[in-house]
This record gives sequence, C-alpha cells and structure tokens, in this order.
Amino acid sequence: MKWVRVSDGLWFVWPPRQFSTEEPNGLNIWRNNNGRDDTYKPDRPSHFASMDLPAPEYCIPEKPVSWHGDHQASWDSYPDGRTFVKLSKFDVAFERAKVSFRFARSFLSHELGYYYPEFIDSPPIAPACKWAAGNFGARSSPNAEQRIWHYPTPDGRRWVGTFDIEPEGLTFHRLSELPPPFLPSDKEVAAELATIEEEKKWAGDLWPLSQMQRDMAESDEFMELIRVDDFARQFRLFFMNNEMVHLRSGKRVRTTTDDTGAWLLADLRCYHERWQQCDHYPREGEDPAARDTIVRLFAEVGYAPLEVEFDGDAYLERLRSIWETMPLKVKRVVLAEDGKVQALVLAWAMGEFWSQENGWITELQDGSSEEIRLRGGHIPDAIKIAQMVEEGLLSDKST
Repeated sequence: MKWVRVSDGLWFVWPPRQFSTEEPNGLNIWRNNNGRDDTYKPDRPSHFASMDLPAPEYCIPEKPVSWHGDHQASWDSYPDGRTFVKLSKFDVAFERAKVSFRFARSFLSHELGYYYPEFIDSPPIAPACKWAAGNFGARSSPNAEQRIWHYPTPDGRRWVGTFDIEPEGLTFHRLSELPPPFLPSDKEVAAELATIEEEKKWAGDLWPLSQMQRDMAESDEFMELIRVDDFARQFRLFFMNNEMVHLRSGKRVRTTTDDTGAWLLADLRCYHERWQQCDHYPREGEDPAARDTIVRLFAEVGYAPLEVEFDGDAYLERLRSIWETMPLKVKRVVLAEDGKVQALVLAWAMGEFWSQENGWITELQDGSSEEIRLRGGHIPDAIKIAQMVEEGLLSDKST
C-alpha cells in the first residue's frame, strides 16, 4: 500500500499493481489489470486457495484498518475453478470516526487505480447529530480545501463544508454559505431544444426540462423548501406521479428518465449530493399540503401538472394495444427464456421505439448500446403489462 498526501488534509492510497504467492509449483504473480479494477488475477492457475474449503476459511472479514495499515482482501473463485483476489471495502479507523475510501478505476487514457476518501461515519461535528455521516460531493475538486462534504443536521437539512483528513484526526470546516446550484447553461438549453426538434416527429413538440430547471431556481421559496429532506421526498414523489406542462406554450415538459426528480433535487439543493442520494421515497404517502405547495410554486414560475381524467378501461385497452402491436423483433427481446415479461426491458423498448402519437416505430434502429437508458417514464406501464401477461389477460406468445 502506498499512501500519498496529494494536498493538505487529503490522502490517496495506491494498492500494489501486483503481488506474488509461493505455491507448490513455484512463484505465481497476481496482477490487477493496470489499475482498471480492484481484482487481482494470477498469471497461471493457482492452487493457493483450495476449492474444497468453505468460503469463511479463505475470505477475510472486512474491518477498519489503522492509518497506514495493510489493505484487506478476500480470496474467491469462478465456477470453473479459476481463483482471484478481490480487495475488500477500504475503511480507516480513527478514534471516534471511520473514513471509507472508494476505488477510482482507470478508464480510457486516464491512469487512476487509487482509493480516495468518500464517506465519513460519525464525523466529529458540532452541534452533534445522532445520524451524522459525511458524504463527499459528486462534483467536488480533488483538492482538500475545495472538496465539498455534506451531512445531516438535526432539523433535517444538510451542513456543507470541507474536511481535513490527516493521521492525527479529522477537522470539519463549515462553509459560511451554501454553494450555488448546478444550473444548465444557455448552450445546454439550446442543445436540448435541438434534440426536441429532432425528436418532434415521434415525441411531439416538447418544452425543455433544462429551461424548467432554470425557472424553478428563480423561486426563493422553492429553493429554500427543497433543502428540507421531508419536503424533498414529497417533491420526488410528486415528480414520479406527474408530467409537467409549460403554461404559456401549452407544451409538455420533456423528461427522459424516471429519475428526473432525483436529478433535479441533486442539482438544485446546493448540497452537492449525488442523484442516487435524492432517489428516496417518502416513508408514508403523498402529503396533500405539500402537494398544494409544490403545485403553487410551479404555477408561480409558469408550470402545472398535466391533468388527465383517468379512464380505467381506456387505460387497460391502451396497454393491450401496446402489447399486441409490438413488433415480433422487440417482443422476443422483452420476453425472458421462461416466457415472462422483463418489465425493465419493456420500459426501455417503449422509450426507444414507441410513442403515444405514432405507436411502434416500424423501421427499428439498432438498439445495441454500451449504456442502456430508460426514457419517457414507461416503467409503471411496463410493470402493469408484465402483470397482465402473467395473469393471462394478454398473450405471452412471441409469434
């Protein structure tokens, strides 16, 4: 292990690129793919960890290490008998706190392969908070004095500041004011408008989400309320259940994923959270008072939820039509080997090849991609279609 102080209060840790084991048939070298992952594989089949041993005999339990301590690892194997070594979660113990380090994988021409501090359990903060835990901001600088950390406050908000992490201990420096929100630039709004123009034939004429995000940030009341966790959860639930309309133009706001609400919260709350940290559901159902406040605040900046009178029979007939008109090429991808509908795959297919106005695209494009993205918020419909197929209300035949 190589500990390197990259700036005051910030350390990176490099694991060895390789190590060796003395085995019955001689020395064996284990390498970790030039820092691209945290797994070591041997140059030749290893006999060091016997396949006959149960996992607890050769897997080392994870536990915090002391400062400058050795990294823990576990031995494991593939079903065909090949052995590999996996570095365990890397936690460093302090007197009262614990710092978790995350592995930075190398990619393309970027040579990384080190661990950096990402999470602090029980940080030394004042005033104390029962559930305190520090999270490293998703877009922070690698310099310690510019890295943004945040953690819960007793009143359900976040304190934001910087941490000095040194062998002697942890020191938190709270910011005098919150950093500004992440807002789309004029260039980003123009790029989304260009995308809307390209997609107009099958998606309709939509209003850019990036512009709505900038309009939301104009409301001081809204920006204050979403920093409160309970209200943020209600906002997340509201966005899951509603489509938005730009009142002046009458256009629906363009959304491309079911995570839109979480993305908006992460960008607007000024806490430098990852969107996954905002992807939480309320413990209870929708609060009518919170919904009224959200609707009012949206109206003040020129937006409203799309009001659609729900017709249960028409809804089921629409789902039936989606399924029965689906091209066989798509249906074969959507159905698993056991004949059950893979709801997430169906939601992806609807986002790529189906629209409310035109139905299924007849000239299907190549759907292969390194990154599968769910577009259009079709997961609820896809789950319902899967249930209807499983209950026999729709045919599961792909021919």
